[in-house]
Amino acid sequence: MKKNKILTVCSLLAVSVVLLTACGKKNNGNTGENTESTTPQTSSQAGNNTGNTLAESTEPAQESSLMYLRDAVAEALGEDYWPDSVMEPEYVQDLYGLKPDMYEDIFVETPMIGTNVDTLIIVQAKKDRVEDVEKALNTYREGEINNTMQYPMNIGKVQASRIETIDNYVFFIQLGGSSVDAEEEGEEKVMELSREQNEKALEAIRQALEENSAGSGRTR
Repeated sequence: MKKNKILTVCSLLAVSVVLLTACGKKNNGNTGENTESTTPQTSSQAGNNTGNTLAESTEPAQESSLMYLRDAVAEALGEDYWPDSVMEPEYVQDLYGLKPDMYEDIFVETPMIGTNVDTLIIVQAKKDRVEDVEKALNTYREGEINNTMQYPMNIGKVQASRIETIDNYVFFIQLGGSSVDAEEEGEEKVMELSREQNEKALEAIRQALEENSAGSGRTR
């Protein structure tokens, strides 16, 4: 009887050892499978992350060297300086006829709201292309003046626009800001207000150019 119990216990122990060994092998096999499936996934994710980073990283647009002139005008006019959307050079030729081979640098700013016409164009023309730039801007200006589809509130501003040349810098100035009060007195009053604002802008430009020239002279 005692011998049978001992045999039974030994049999149970043997079965337990076999089962434990089998479980251990199974677990080791699963671990290997998990490692293999995890490793490719991590590499794939790393590749995707790298791709996303490259797609999102873009170089900042180069700022025009003429910004100091724009800033001088904006400071002089304060709240009456309405242009707030800088136009990229590639669109300038289609709208204003200013080709890249005409200038060394250019800055164009218009209002984001399409019903406004306040515009500032600053062109640093190539020395031998100043007249071509003037001609292109005059053609644009004449087209706007003769445009019968202008909003009534903008006619005075368009009529009062001006083109000025200082050395090889050519400016198209069509400013005025709010003209609500002037509109009540008629188109002539709007033109008068716009001319005053344009003159103020031009004076700020002249002063900024002089200061920049003087500063350049001191650094030489």
